[in-house]
Amino acid sequence: MSKNVWMTFLSSCSLYSARKNKKSASIILFDIDYFKRVNDTYGHEAGDLVLVKISQLVKSCLIEEAISGSYGGEEFIINASNLSIDEVYSLAEKIGRNVLDHFIYYNGQAISVTSSFGISSIDFSINEGELKQLIREADEGLYKAKRNGRNRVELGRGTLLQEV
Repeated sequence: MSKNVWMTFLSSCSLYSARKNKKSASIILFDIDYFKRVNDTYGHEAGDLVLVKISQLVKSCLIEEAISGSYGGEEFIINASNLSIDEVYSLAEKIGRNVLDHFIYYNGQAISVTSSFGISSIDFSINEGELKQLIREADEGLYKAKRNGRNRVELGRGTLLQEV
């Protein structure tokens, strides 16, 4: 799904449902680290193949309740609104490990990439919020992951893991 389609989908379905039912809504935003290097080193066809393979890998990691799509360029978004924040964090870590461990072959060459993740969540039973805020906070987490060395998962501002 494109960015505009995602915004429409999330605001009209998932977020609305979460707000109406006083549940939580969670977003994972991630991208492929140093993706420009893939294009510069192997060519744009290889870059396109990497995007397709990563998309397929992500979908194979998702549980039924989560939905993924392209968010533009090498960015992906996952709607994981029916999961706890701890489950969302674990899902992002799982995807990150699978991306790291997966080689994509193009013209006999193995291409390896890593990914950085930002997560945001809002619990509508105790808080109000907007979709733009949720995505903005996930984006902040993504940039925090990049600043902290890439190939990692970071929480957006205001998002806390649950203490067990």
